[in-house]
Amino acid sequence: MQLNAIELHVDAIELQANAIELQANAIELHVNAIELQVDAIELQVNAIELQEIVFRYYRDVNTKPQDVLDKSRSTVNNINKADYLDNCRERARG
Repeated sequence: MQLNAIELHVDAIELQANAIELQANAIELHVNAIELQVDAIELQVNAIELQEIVFRYYRDVNTKPQDVLDKSRSTVNNINKADYLDNCRERARG
């Protein structure tokens, strides 16, 4: 009887250890998600900065600002989406 109680207690401890490990994994996944969000925000900031640079350049050469912004947005979006997806794939593998 006492042996069964000890075995049950050991099983309970193992289950608790597994639960703690699962919680640690969940926290790690949450941290990774936050890091990806930070990366996405950084990419958006970079895109805005690039748009401002392009806008100022074309303003100096007297081109329509809206044409410049449209072109720079599409270019930046294409570049950043591709880079962001590549970074996500690398992190998933690594």
